Amino acid sequence: MPPRKAKAQSQQQPQPPTMWPSIRAIGGVVLGLFIIWLAYEQGRAQGLQAQSIAAYREAKPLWNKEG
Repeated sequence: MPPRKAKAQSQQQPQPPTMWPSIRAIGGVVLGLFIIWLAYEQGRAQGLQAQSIAAYREAKPLWNKEG
């Protein structure tokens, strides 16, 4: 007598296609764009910070002369 588990596995029907693959793909694209935007914002913030530090260093001797 064959085991029932093997028989049950052979009788399983393939699942009907669902919307999940497309939803997952769209979610992956959105997540990727969000990560790229976040990295861009971080780089821009660091650039602005570097500019402000450079401006501060350039202006510092003037403040010392006035003070």
